[in-house]
Amino acid sequence: MKRFFLPKQVLQRILITAGAVIFLFILIFFLSNKSFSQIFFSREHIFVGTFDFSSSSPGSLQNLAETKSVVKSVVKKPAVQNIKITTKTNIIDVTTTSSPDILKEERPPQLYIKEIQAGDKTGAKNEFAKICNYGDTMSSLSGFSLKKKSSTGKEDGLLNKQWSEEFVGSGECVFVANADAIIPIDTIARWAQSYALAEKENTLLLYYQNNLIDEVFWNQIPKGKSIIRESPTSSWRLSS
Repeated sequence: MKRFFLPKQVLQRILITAGAVIFLFILIFFLSNKSFSQIFFSREHIFVGTFDFSSSSPGSLQNLAETKSVVKSVVKKPAVQNIKITTKTNIIDVTTTSSPDILKEERPPQLYIKEIQAGDKTGAKNEFAKICNYGDTMSSLSGFSLKKKSSTGKEDGLLNKQWSEEFVGSGECVFVANADAIIPIDTIARWAQSYALAEKENTLLLYYQNNLIDEVFWNQIPKGKSIIRESPTSSWRLSS
């Protein structure tokens, strides 16, 4: 009976291949810190580069999904808050409270006081207020009234029916002033000369159907200057 022997070259190739495979598994064992049984028989791990996506790994797909959820929650738009602005400088102390949504049954036209001047170096009666509309175009100013409040808390009416036939377009502004004011500005209404605005500690109030929608208090407005803001949510500043 003849014995079967592999050719010498074939036997050498088998030994080299087996040695390479053994070396490869030894190398994987030392690099991955896993046992041979885990390397050969585990079905729970999928290795991609240096990331282990197993269920027990801190970098699991579940954790990645949770991380994405956290990121989305961070970039959510902030909730809209009621307008309430307080500005204090060395010259001006202005407090504004605007409540355009004060009515529940009907949303009033959205007006706000944008600029106030309480006289200038030429005359104390050269005073005016600028009122702007940041809502829809309105048919008239009927129902609106403008008042001033002294440092003692007494309120005096400035405008009521005087401007009821006027209107303010969307995104537009109008000027109102003292009857004796000499100013290079077109006005839609004038209040009585006796109701002058004070330079110090005065308040201007805007009402709609007896509901206060804007209130501006100033500690002092220097002569020839006015206080102004760009929008209902902007800070007040002195005019240049």
